[in-house]
Amino acid sequence: MLRRIARLPRQHRLLIALGAALALGAAVGGVVVAAGGSHKAFPASARAQVSGAVLSSHVRDAELVTPSTGWALTTGLLRTTNGGAAWADITPQAVDAARIRAVSFLDPSHGWVLTSREAAANAVQLVAYRTTDGGRTWAAADVGQPSAAQADAVASPASFAFTNPRRGWLSTSLTSSAAFSRGELFSTSDGGATWKALTIPIGAPVEFQSVQDGWSAGGVGDGQLYVTHDGGTSWNEAPAGDEDATVAYALPTFTSGRVGALPVTFAHGPQSELAWYRTDDGGRSWTLAKRFQLGQAAEPGTAVPTALSPDGAWIGALGRGQRIGVVTNGGAGSSDRPTTGLPLTADSAVVKLSYGSVNAGWALLRGSSCAQFKSGCSSYEALFRTTDGGASWSQITPS
Repeated sequence: MLRRIARLPRQHRLLIALGAALALGAAVGGVVVAAGGSHKAFPASARAQVSGAVLSSHVRDAELVTPSTGWALTTGLLRTTNGGAAWADITPQAVDAARIRAVSFLDPSHGWVLTSREAAANAVQLVAYRTTDGGRTWAAADVGQPSAAQADAVASPASFAFTNPRRGWLSTSLTSSAAFSRGELFSTSDGGATWKALTIPIGAPVEFQSVQDGWSAGGVGDGQLYVTHDGGTSWNEAPAGDEDATVAYALPTFTSGRVGALPVTFAHGPQSELAWYRTDDGGRSWTLAKRFQLGQAAEPGTAVPTALSPDGAWIGALGRGQRIGVVTNGGAGSSDRPTTGLPLTADSAVVKLSYGSVNAGWALLRGSSCAQFKSGCSSYEALFRTTDGGASWSQITPS
C-alpha cells in the first residue's frame, strides 16, 4: 500500500491523507463562483462574438433540478417545467428579488429561498421561505436573531443543503477581508419552519451525505475542506495544501447511499488539472478516479465549475468552458470534448454547471464587455442549455 501511494504525484497523495483525516474525525466524534481558468491563456482564435441577447442578460443564478424542471433568479424567481421554453414567476409575495441570497430546490416540489428584512438600526433579520408545491405558495420563518453582521453581508453568498424535505442546513457568508472567511450555519428538522444556530469554521457552502455526515468547502482561495460527523455541531479540517500545486476544493456530492465524488482543482502552471476522487464508504476514504488536464493555467485558488447529475455522471467545465469533461460509472468511463455555442471570450467563462441527467444540463456564463480600451464596460450573466451532454449549447432567456 505504501509503495502504491508513493508512486502517485504529490498532489494526489494528499487525498490519501484526506481520507485518513475524515476517518479520524469520525473516530473522535467529530460557493459567487469564480471563473475556472486564466484569461491570459484564452486563445484569440477561439473568441466568439457576443450577441446583444447575451450582453443584455442578467441571470444571477440558476439550477436544473430534473431534465425539464429548473429555476432562474433574475429580477424575480422564475420556474420552468419544459427545459426553459416557458417560465412562470414564483417569487414569494412581497419579497424583493434583489435581496434574495439563496435558492434551492430538492425536487420539483420542495424549495427554499433566503432573503432578509430590515429589523433595526444596522441590523437585518434573515428570513427563509419554503414551498411544498413548486413555488405556488410559500411560508416564511425567521432564521436566528437580527444581526448587524448579516446587515453588512446582505449581498454575500448563502446556500441551502437538504437531505430530505424536512432535514436541512443553511450556510451564510459574512463580510470579511480576503485573508479570512467567516460565516454562520443553521439547521432545521421540520422543513424550514424553525432553525437552530450551529457553528461553521468558514463562510462557505455545505453538503450533507446523511443527517450526521457533511462537508464545507471553500474559504480563503477555495483551499479549505472541513468535515462534520455530528450534523454540523463540530468540524475537523482536512489537508488543504501541496508543495507543487495550489489546491481548490469543491464540495463532494453523492448520488445515493455512500457512493460519491470529490472534485479538486490543482493549479500548477500549464499542467493544471481537475481531479475526481471517488468514495464508496460515505467519504471515510477516497481514491483517484479520473483527472483532466485543463490545457491552460488555472487561477490559483479557483475551483473548476463541476456538477453531479442524478444518474451519476461527474461533469466539469474545462478551460473555462471550452471543453466539457464527463466521468461515468464511477471513473470507469470518461469523455473530454470541445463545446460549441458558448460565446466564450477573453473576459468570460462558465461559472456554474447543473445537470438534470447526463445529457440535459445548464451552464451559467458570466463575462464583461467594454466599448474600447476597457472603458464603458458592462457585465452580463447568460444561461445556456445542452441536450447532448455538453457538446453543443444554446441560450435560454428566463422571462
